[in-house]
Amino acid sequence: MDNSLDACEEAEVLPDIWVSITKLTKETIRIAVEDNGPGIIPDNVPPYVFGKLLYGSRFHQIRQSRGQQGIGISAAVLFAQLTTGVPARVISRTGADKPAYLFDLMIRTEKNEPEIIRKEEYDWDRTHGTRIELEFTGSLAAKRRLTDYLKYTAVVNPHARIQADIDGGERYSFERVSDEIIVSPQAIAPAPPTGLNLAP
Repeated sequence: MDNSLDACEEAEVLPDIWVSITKLTKETIRIAVEDNGPGIIPDNVPPYVFGKLLYGSRFHQIRQSRGQQGIGISAAVLFAQLTTGVPARVISRTGADKPAYLFDLMIRTEKNEPEIIRKEEYDWDRTHGTRIELEFTGSLAAKRRLTDYLKYTAVVNPHARIQADIDGGERYSFERVSDEIIVSPQAIAPAPPTGLNLAP
């Protein structure tokens, strides 16, 4: 969710985020998060965004932002593969004039590098955006916490529309209440030091 909100903010688009949680077996669930952000350039999907731990695209920026400097999504990918052994699936498209790409990938922890199981063009009806699907060992026992999280995320992001489908039965929709696009702050030059005698 944080990655989706950040991506939409940087692209200056109003976020539409869709979450799906499906119980596959008694012990496994699939979580999918999809957004209408700018998408990810295919060459950047495995090595930089989803397939490497501790990579952060924000380390160079001196500004407050959501998230945990790149560990969140890659840690989720690793946790999923450790509990089920199923690769993460990523679909992304950067524009209506570009093809969408589907990746199945895992993180090779011994080298902290991605292993691409599959990469192919994909027929996707979205003009731009990203979707990630992860399979975890777990249950829906904490469903109330999840719905609370979605609700509170919608409250603090009134410009976002968040929709969720939990196991094909319960559907939630938190509509945006503001059409004002969040504009990222611009970096300014640091202030010169004061109180220094610069005379030779």
